[in-house]
Amino acid sequence: MIMTPQLLSNLFSALYRLPSLQSLTINFTGVIGLDDPIILLLSKYLSKLTKLQSLALNFGYCFQINSSILTFLASAFRKLTLLHTLSLNLFGKKELQNNHVQDLFVSLMVLKSLKHFNLNLGKCDIDIVDPDPVSQGLLMLQSAPLETLTVDFHENVRDNAFEELAASLKNFPSLKHLSLNFDSDNAQTSDRGLSKLALAVQKLKSLSSLAQSSTFHHFSSNYWHDYQAIGGSDFINSEICA
Repeated sequence: MIMTPQLLSNLFSALYRLPSLQSLTINFTGVIGLDDPIILLLSKYLSKLTKLQSLALNFGYCFQINSSILTFLASAFRKLTLLHTLSLNLFGKKELQNNHVQDLFVSLMVLKSLKHFNLNLGKCDIDIVDPDPVSQGLLMLQSAPLETLTVDFHENVRDNAFEELAASLKNFPSLKHLSLNFDSDNAQTSDRGLSKLALAVQKLKSLSSLAQSSTFHHFSSNYWHDYQAIGGSDFINSEICA
C-alpha cells in the first residue's frame, strides 16, 4: 500500500484534535512511503497525546524506514508518562544503529507505570551488539513494574545478549508473562549464555507463562525443565529447527 505524504500528514494531524485519547493502535504493515519526515511528523503529534495509556505501533515490512525512527519515536515516548502498555513492531530487513536503540530505551526510563512491553526487532540487524543494546536497554527499565515482556530479538544476536538479558530480568520481580523469540540464521550463541538466561527465568517467582522460540539447535527444552519443576505453567517451547 502506498500512502502519500499529504494523506499521512492529514491522518496524523487528526490525532492533534484528540487530546483525551487513552488508547491508540496504528498499523502501517507494508506501507510504502514512510520516510524520516513522515515519522518525525508522527512523533510530533504523538507527543501531544499525553493522556495515552496504551500505544501500539506496527511498522512491520516497512522497508523504507531507517534506524532514525527509534530516535524520533523516543522523543514522543518520553512525553507519554501515563503509558502502561507499549508495543513497537519493526519486523523486517532493517539496519539499526546501536545509538538509536539506546535512545529508545532511555526514553522509556520515564515510563514509571509501564506494565506491558512488546518489542519486535525480528530480522533486523544492529551495527554494534557488544554490549547488546536491547538487553542493556532492558536494564534501564528497572523501575518499571513490568508484568508482561515480549521481545523478538534482532538477527545478529550474540551470546553476550543472553547473559545481559539474564541480568535485566532480576529487575522485574512482578513479571507474570515472558515471551522471547530468538529466531535467527546469524546468531552466535553458546550453552553458557543460554544457561544463565534459563537460571534467571527460574527465579521469576511471579511468572505464570513462558514462551520461547528459537532456531538454535542447542536451545532445547532441557534449558527450561527446572522452570517447570518449580511450578511454572503455560510453558511453550517451539519446535527447534536445526
